Amino acid sequence: MAITVNTHDKVSGPIHYATGSLSAADVSVDFPTSGVAGEPLVISLGFVPTYFKLWNVTDGVSGTWMKGFAAGYYELSVIAGDKTYVNTNAAFTVGTDGTVSIETDTNVLITDGDLTVWEARG
Repeated sequence: MAITVNTHDKVSGPIHYATGSLSAADVSVDFPTSGVAGEPLVISLGFVPTYFKLWNVTDGVSGTWMKGFAAGYYELSVIAGDKTYVNTNAAFTVGTDGTVSIETDTNVLITDGDLTVWEARG
């Protein structure tokens, strides 16, 4: 019996990679970079990612999204090792336009003053 494997994408060119961090000011309750409380932080990557990870280093939690996941869905990992597939209260959404929107109101991955870093590949 043959096993069928579906391949969505094969990289034939350069692989894009970007990392960054969010300062305490970026993740404050009033979120000064947007000018409007509760507005998401938008990271413009310059490429469409196939992988995105957001780590809250201070609290030891992370969220990972990979191509194939629905918008707003991600895997939540906690320091104790538990992993959950999250499909409500999206901490971040990866767009098809090369942007990532990070929520600031209902985000378990970002809290005031925590060191938060991100990584994108595509």
